[in-house]
Amino acid sequence: MYYQRTELCRTMTGIPLYKIVISRDARCCRKNQVVLITSRVHSGETPGSEVFRGIYDFITSDCREAKYLRRFYTFILIPIMNPDGVICGNYRNSTAGVDLNR
Repeated sequence: MYYQRTELCRTMTGIPLYKIVISRDARCCRKNQVVLITSRVHSGETPGSEVFRGIYDFITSDCREAKYLRRFYTFILIPIMNPDGVICGNYRNSTAGVDLNR
């Protein structure tokens, strides 16, 4: 299994926003269709973290279905789209007051 975690960017307050890439191998990343999965755009939507964790655990598992999906798809996962909101307690908005889902 190919797994890569990189810093995608930094938020306005300097917190890193991570991107996780999962596929069968490095070559598949370039030729496979991409599935993008994000979580926590609105920081108060905590069930999104639980669903994200379930998806992550499944995609990285050794079960036959997960191996099949990694063979034909590259998954790009972003665990928390609004870490500033999670830390600062903003429910819908970024630290700049912008609704990131609009």
